[in-house]
Amino acid sequence: MGQLKIQASLSGLNSNDVYKKIGNFKNYNKYVDIVRSISVENIDQNTSISSWEIEFENGILRWKERDVFEDKDKVIFF
Repeated sequence: MGQLKIQASLSGLNSNDVYKKIGNFKNYNKYVDIVRSISVENIDQNTSISSWEIEFENGILRWKERDVFEDKDKVIFF
């Protein structure tokens, strides 16, 4: 499985704020034009199932993923 690691310096935000923004999938369609819809079903405190619908090439791409949040380390697995 692939891995994406993002490291950046952002003024005015601390790591907790950034982690919360990145992990708030429900708001992605406000920031990314190709995201048509996202729904999130919380399974437990650290796990959710998110359903995505995006515009992709000449159609619509849909998928579901299990999202696991490790708040202590500020890591999200999906």
